[in-house]
Amino acid sequence: MSDPTQTQKILAYLSLSKCGIYLIFHYLFQFYKNISRNFNGASEIPSKHARLQKIVGKYNSRQDIPRREDFVTVDAGFISLEELKAPQWTVYSLDTVNI
Repeated sequence: MSDPTQTQKILAYLSLSKCGIYLIFHYLFQFYKNISRNFNGASEIPSKHARLQKIVGKYNSRQDIPRREDFVTVDAGFISLEELKAPQWTVYSLDTVNI
């Protein structure tokens, strides 16, 4: 096996830097959303409802199953669980942290 070239080392470093910057941005944005939810009184999800979030960005992960960290989302209110049974809805990523 040959040693990596200087270009390969730089590309690997840039790729790791991109991942690190994305994760820092993601966690800072999540922190801001949690503070905003607490301030607006939307931290508790009403009974028989789900939190609706709109995807504003997605990290191109090589994993088959998307994780919460792969998305940058903004809150879009709450939706009744009965409405989610309609055919236009599908699960793209399931967050089971607080279930």
